[in-house]
Amino acid sequence: MRYRLRQLWHSCLDLLFPPPPRCFFCQRPLSGQSQIWLACLQSISHAEGPLCRRCGRPLPAQAPCTQCMGKNWAFSQARSVGPYAGQLRLAVHRLKFHNRKDSSRLLARLMFQSIEASWWSEVHALVPVPLHSERMRQRGYNQAQLLAYELSILSGRPMLQLLERILPTPAQTGLSQRQRRLNMRGAFRVVAERQQELQGKCLLLVDDVLTTGSTLDACARALRQAGCREVRAVTVAITDLED
Repeated sequence: MRYRLRQLWHSCLDLLFPPPPRCFFCQRPLSGQSQIWLACLQSISHAEGPLCRRCGRPLPAQAPCTQCMGKNWAFSQARSVGPYAGQLRLAVHRLKFHNRKDSSRLLARLMFQSIEASWWSEVHALVPVPLHSERMRQRGYNQAQLLAYELSILSGRPMLQLLERILPTPAQTGLSQRQRRLNMRGAFRVVAERQQELQGKCLLLVDDVLTTGSTLDACARALRQAGCREVRAVTVAITDLED
């Protein structure tokens, strides 16, 4: 009882005297409306230098992208904020596994800035990569949907939930590229009553991390087969694959 009263007292104090906002990464107090300390913002690694024209993965100078060679991706282009490491990895983990839904606004702004301005005159709508209903019940929210919602506000493009995940695929972590592709085969379909909304459109898929590209490819393939003209993709981070 005393513990609950103490919690209630602290909650009342927070309402009357709200604590100063703190940096999402380092937790230092902030001034103004910023969500992140400047030093933390500068420490985020961005995708720079030569990028693969297809998947957006950073490349050594003049080197071909080994992840796209021989692949017939259903998406035309993909972009990411930066490598899946450091502060970006921390941010994705907090959003995905620690209920930090508030981080979606900051990450969406970084995603918005990572996309060429010309894209927004060509993209008609944003489509979040869906979770299966079982995973949705476990987590309580879809991180890709939160990111797409914030991106929709920034870009002025509508968010359309056109896809559904019909197979409860196991976690992708630790699987090879071939296993991931097989894992995703037939996992998504377009919601039947919404097929008219994508006819002839250029759509932008939104997800948290691009690893092998299998998830984005499966989503894009379902959209293309239903009549979408072109599918592009944007993620918070992209992994550095060796195999």
